[in-house]
Amino acid sequence: MAQPSHARGESRPTQGVLIELPPIIRGRVLVTRGTFEVVVTCPKCGRLHRHRQPGIRRAPCNTTYLVRLGRKRVSA
Repeated sequence: MAQPSHARGESRPTQGVLIELPPIIRGRVLVTRGTFEVVVTCPKCGRLHRHRQPGIRRAPCNTTYLVRLGRKRVSA
């Protein structure tokens, strides 16, 4: 089986189509009734939106973004 000409993880042209990735925003974990949700500040409307898990999400204001969990800070 022949190996592809591009390495895994590299981007390659898709027949002249440019793919735009959504912005990455950091979320904070909110624990509610034994489950957790991710709370983010929307880059478009500035309001708080809640999502059930990280990943590519669409907000009620029709904005698409990639939600990642923020890092925990250790107090000194």
